[in-house]
Amino acid sequence: MFKVAIENLFNQLYVNKIPYLIERNYEMLPDNVENDLDLLIEYKNLQKVKGIIDFVLTGKNYYKVLDGFSLGTNKLIYVNNDQNLDLIRLDLNYMFHYLGIEYLDIEIILNRRIKNKNFYIPHKKDELIMSLFTNYINNGQVKEKYKAFIKSNLDIVSNYDALYIKEEFINTLLKFISVGDWSSVNKFVTKVRRNIVSRNFLLPKKNKMINLLTILIKRLYKSNNILIQISQNEYSLFIEKAKRKGMKCIDISSTNRIKMFLYKRFNGNLFIKLK
Repeated sequence: MFKVAIENLFNQLYVNKIPYLIERNYEMLPDNVENDLDLLIEYKNLQKVKGIIDFVLTGKNYYKVLDGFSLGTNKLIYVNNDQNLDLIRLDLNYMFHYLGIEYLDIEIILNRRIKNKNFYIPHKKDELIMSLFTNYINNGQVKEKYKAFIKSNLDIVSNYDALYIKEEFINTLLKFISVGDWSSVNKFVTKVRRNIVSRNFLLPKKNKMINLLTILIKRLYKSNNILIQISQNEYSLFIEKAKRKGMKCIDISSTNRIKMFLYKRFNGNLFIKLK
């Protein structure tokens, strides 16, 4: 049942012309999957992909038991309504981020995807970078099971173009990895994280930038609501919090200032005020 359902899913994604790839653990597909099925997609296709998944799996006697959302990932779990109670767990990933700040360009990665059987997988250099950075940035270390794969394929990631991280930082990391100095790799994570939110962070596309601004505001206020207006009293509190975090506060309320800001290189230390 699992194989039929997954093959139908891949076929429907192809028919609907949805760019996607399976990030990892694809070796046994479509017969089986080691853990979750990690699909990399663009955010603009998220709802469409969820609709396709629901259509395919409910048609194969599966029903949804979880639809969980966190920044960058929509987690789905389906159970088959028969005696086997087969589980299909899917992570729909649409953003690689640290503290809400994107550090990998998904569009570039999807454009390089490779056809494998009846589904798509990442180019080897993108798989290496994703294996290295997705746990490294957020957890501070590289997973043990990925170390051999990363070290043996370092030669394919020179001049890598999908990371919003300064090249000298990437080169330093790769140098540590090439000699197996994983201790230095783990210690270096603080500098990499700072670089992601520093002046060296590269400007994503404008629509991503607008999303990023709202994410930054939400993070400061630790709220699930998007802040679109603040009073004078709130503004004073906003400034104080920004200062404690070492941020500058820039008023981009007018259209001209917004346009000017969007066309500049992104500075992760900037915070904003909306009227």
